[in-house]
Amino acid sequence: MQWPRRRRASASPWIRRRPPAAEKSLRRRIGEGCVLGLLLLTLALMAVLSAYRCLARAYRCHAFRLYPQPLEKIELRTDGVLSVELLTPHLALPPHIDLMEIDLEALRRRLLLLEQVREVEVTRQFQDRSLRITLREERPFARVRLQGKGGTEVLCVAASGKAFHGLGYDEQWLHSLPFLSGRPLQKGDAGTYHFGCGLGPIDDFLGRCREIYPEIYAQIRYLSLEYWDPAGEARWSRLELVARCARKIIFFPDHWDEQLQRLRYLLQEDHLKKCFPLERIDLRSGSDVRVRLPRRRN
Repeated sequence: MQWPRRRRASASPWIRRRPPAAEKSLRRRIGEGCVLGLLLLTLALMAVLSAYRCLARAYRCHAFRLYPQPLEKIELRTDGVLSVELLTPHLALPPHIDLMEIDLEALRRRLLLLEQVREVEVTRQFQDRSLRITLREERPFARVRLQGKGGTEVLCVAASGKAFHGLGYDEQWLHSLPFLSGRPLQKGDAGTYHFGCGLGPIDDFLGRCREIYPEIYAQIRYLSLEYWDPAGEARWSRLELVARCARKIIFFPDHWDEQLQRLRYLLQEDHLKKCFPLERIDLRSGSDVRVRLPRRRN
């Protein structure tokens, strides 16, 4: 008996689709697995480090509360003359205060109230239980007299134009500084005084006199800023000095060395020494120095 032949059915379009893509090679799968493993390991390390930092911060905040760390000493670093003894009344720290109880920002603001202080940085040192204070001070180069209701007081003047009460300076050194005049002081909101302009060129001039021409620096008593242009653009700008050798010495606001050399040569003349103090010395006309002798009394 012959069975009837089975009819071959046509394939469905779902069956006749393209064969699946070729499987990835073993080497490629191993490489992707290594990259994924390194990424997971990096994330795990970052999580561990973050947790460690959080725990260390929490321990630092709470451990010192459980185990007090009293302040042992104050370490001062400054570019001026202030000392720990001079700053102690302004720090207002109670004895044996804990390091973590010190408000560093409030302490910094109290120190900035000192007119002599320009910049302050305060940090805790847990190794030796100390408080480190780093200061930058104003450097005075001259003095100014301030007339107030209580009388006349003498202030120091910095190159920035700021006038302040100096602390810790040697009295003899302060008395050697010349006075500034001819420009009024301006009072700020914080009760500080300022000339309203920078005095860097005046500071440079006096510095050169002090270092290179000490005999001229010793003669200077007053510097007048009445005809001084801070911008250095006015043609009438000049610097006037009152010295022991002359009642008025006029400088052009440039080429200090040339004018100081001519003045040094002039002050060494014997016939002029007999006429001190001279009435006027004008150094603005180049090599031709104009000198006015004192008037003779009848």
